[in-house]
Amino acid sequence: MVLRGFIWLLPAALAVAQDKRVQPFTEPPKIDWTTEQKSKLEKGELVFIERQEDRPGSRYYREGSAGFRLDASFERVWKVLGDFEKYPDWAYKIASAEDYEPAQKKDGHRYLEFKAAVVGKKYYVDHDLSNQEKGWIVWQTDHAKANDCVLDTAGVWRLEPVKNTLEKTDVFYSGKVVLNKLCAKGFLGMGGFNGQDMAKQMHQELKKRVSSK
Repeated sequence: MVLRGFIWLLPAALAVAQDKRVQPFTEPPKIDWTTEQKSKLEKGELVFIERQEDRPGSRYYREGSAGFRLDASFERVWKVLGDFEKYPDWAYKIASAEDYEPAQKKDGHRYLEFKAAVVGKKYYVDHDLSNQEKGWIVWQTDHAKANDCVLDTAGVWRLEPVKNTLEKTDVFYSGKVVLNKLCAKGFLGMGGFNGQDMAKQMHQELKKRVSSK
């Protein structure tokens, strides 16, 4: 009876575990900025919101959205965002970025192996670029690979040209991530994840790079 009960409970337990997996974005989410946040965004300032949740098993969930305006064209911003090989030069806590061959390759997708800075752990991300001309791209963890540190992630970039000008673009980022303790908290005071710091670095580095192109 005990064994039979265990077998009956196992599918339910697996379903719960699967429910905890980060849900991929199928389109850009609607972000309800306040009037004050919209005003800051239009001035080129960074706006950022975040939600955190500590999960069982030393797993840490982070979810955030950022927005800012850049003095650059839609095409110029995409040129920087699409240059994945350069991410280690400016993106938050990325030490390396290399293409890899997935188990199942899809048209319009780019597959990147990232190495986390300081801790040196690798994780694998499937980028869907098929809607770039519409102004957005999405990404998610490739669960066919063994991911360390960044256990699960999904995100979206959305670019929106500012009306009546060709040289201003509103940039929106939304992301969800599940980290293990090492990636979330760091080691001996080094590493660790801070959403506000990530958003600030993203804003400052993109602003610098689109102006130099």
